[in-house]
Amino acid sequence: MGTISDFVAAFDRDRNIYLTIEKEVEALCKEALRDIEFLWQSRVKASESLETILRGRNKDYEDESENVADVKDLVAGRIILARSLDFENVEEIMKQNFYIRGRLHYPKYGQNAVNSQARFRGYDGEIALAASGSCFALGVRDNPVHLPRKPYLTRLNELRHKILVFWDTEAKRGVLVNGLDGLLHLLRATLKHYETDEYMRSVLVSKSENIAEPKSENPFKPSTESGTYAFNILRDENNMKLPILPDKDDVEMESEDPKLVRRKKKFVRLEDRVEELYGILKILIDHQLEKAGQSGMRIKTHARRRLEGWDFKDLVSDNDPIFPLVETIEAVSKGWVDFIRSIQAVSLFGKGFGDILQPSDIIYSHWRQLSEGKFYLAARVSDLEMLMETKNGDDMAVPRRICDGISWFSPTPPSEPCPCSNLRARRHSNPVQVLWPTSLTNRLSLTKRVPLHPEGAVIFGHNARFKWSWGDHGDPVEGDPTVKPVEPGRIKSP
Repeated sequence: MGTISDFVAAFDRDRNIYLTIEKEVEALCKEALRDIEFLWQSRVKASESLETILRGRNKDYEDESENVADVKDLVAGRIILARSLDFENVEEIMKQNFYIRGRLHYPKYGQNAVNSQARFRGYDGEIALAASGSCFALGVRDNPVHLPRKPYLTRLNELRHKILVFWDTEAKRGVLVNGLDGLLHLLRATLKHYETDEYMRSVLVSKSENIAEPKSENPFKPSTESGTYAFNILRDENNMKLPILPDKDDVEMESEDPKLVRRKKKFVRLEDRVEELYGILKILIDHQLEKAGQSGMRIKTHARRRLEGWDFKDLVSDNDPIFPLVETIEAVSKGWVDFIRSIQAVSLFGKGFGDILQPSDIIYSHWRQLSEGKFYLAARVSDLEMLMETKNGDDMAVPRRICDGISWFSPTPPSEPCPCSNLRARRHSNPVQVLWPTSLTNRLSLTKRVPLHPEGAVIFGHNARFKWSWGDHGDPVEGDPTVKPVEPGRIKSP
């Protein structure tokens, strides 16, 4: 035990250094965070407390020195900042005045929370000197958070691994897309809104038609890589620089003579609007993640008929603030609600989304459009393959595990020529796929792994050949779901 005793003794000898740092931190916080609602704490551990921790942790290590090396940077000093209202000033102070070495540790959700606000913790027990750098880890995020800026292309790539659901409240059908494709839809819709807005159309510089299409891509033949088409559009330098709206001019004064004033015309460019939409989506995605948890467990107890989401129009028309909404899902297709909750998908509600995905006429003549009123959810195969890679899925399993806890069962092939292509045939194919709890796959009649077309799309919902139904809660039960007449309903607040 000599190593621990020696370290504690050395720490005790240097205690005055830590106490001096503590006073400097206290003075800095009081001055810099004046008039801001905050909770902060600067505390130096007592020698007795440090020794207790070291000896307690020593039981988990074979080598006593390994224990000391593991914790000595964590326990000598501690600074906690909890955000309530003004994050930007706190962030600036943290960047300028604290330097944290090594791994950051922060409370788990629900632990040590302060009024359910974001909490930031940083440790550097050996040295807590004033320096440049960031020392916070984000806990609960209920409000917009201004994190250090990521590069533009990094933001685009990040969205490629997120999921949005565009739900048509009139047609009662939805489309699942990756976040990058979703951002492109929002961007085009924003420009269309400006074109029809009474005030904005008079100052609009460019329209959605001015966005250049990638030369190597066919918009009607999706790439096999999730988000490739949107990425190529949004990273194009000419598109990024495309002027959208006039901005406040830059004024350069060469002298006091007003005749020598030079004005430089400025514009809000496409890149600016992309970053603004990215910021909004990031807030909604973080909110959904916090609400649902890592695997959607926190909202799995919510009734399946309640699909939570946001108004698409609010996002494209600069409405502020935006409020969450709820749409009712009929029993006929409640099976995919658990799925989108498990992957923390953000749902956007609107009307007249149209046919975002269109199948080939050769393969699907009857399924040229996604049927209305059936509560179907369509998705591109490339996005589903991306999901299986990022959400603990298994493309080689039988049936496929599309994400943690949800399997993809094929009562009928997802893509095959429709019999109606033969003029003598009167029946149609039924490509609708079923999302099923992985824990209940032993109840399925499994044959073989169904191949997927990499450029294709899949429809999820109720398959008439699959006699199971989902209630608002619990596991699916045998029997056809009760289908009530569907009437266009209004979006309701939760």
